[in-house]
Amino acid sequence: MSNGRSATAPSKAERDFAFVLWKRGKKKIPEFEAHREIELVPYLDVMMNLVIFMLVTIASFMPLGILNIFPPTISRDAEASQPKPGESMNLTVAVDMAAGFRIVGSGAALPIVPKKATGDFDFDALTERLAEIKKNYPNERSVNLTADATVRYETVIKTMDAMRSKGKDILFDDVKIGVAE
Repeated sequence: MSNGRSATAPSKAERDFAFVLWKRGKKKIPEFEAHREIELVPYLDVMMNLVIFMLVTIASFMPLGILNIFPPTISRDAEASQPKPGESMNLTVAVDMAAGFRIVGSGAALPIVPKKATGDFDFDALTERLAEIKKNYPNERSVNLTADATVRYETVIKTMDAMRSKGKDILFDDVKIGVAE
């Protein structure tokens, strides 16, 4: 034989061992108890606790606020559309890499604060222009700052500093930053 075994019949010990293995193979496995139901009450208790926890957690992180939206007024007079001193204005300073600073407020655009001859931004001229605006609107504190992606972070910080104060006088201390598109 090629497998290396002798062609003799199996011994009694081998037959007994094979019989034991055959008997074990014939042993019946108990049937699964299909009539038993899954208890859902503990599962539902856990899920309800998780849902309530998630709702409370999400609600505490979401800022809830009311948007103040006022529709525009229709007026035939050009002077009526201009804001009056003491009124709130929507002041926006845009940093333009090519031109300098653009100042827009309450529908009126002011002349551009140009860059210096060296190509640097003129932060002192911006502060002076905002100081003039502050004289007309002494109660105004907020200003929007917009800059495109090409403006350096250093320029944005210096612009914010120029808008906040002139010497010891506070100009616009509530600066909101946005991205120009």
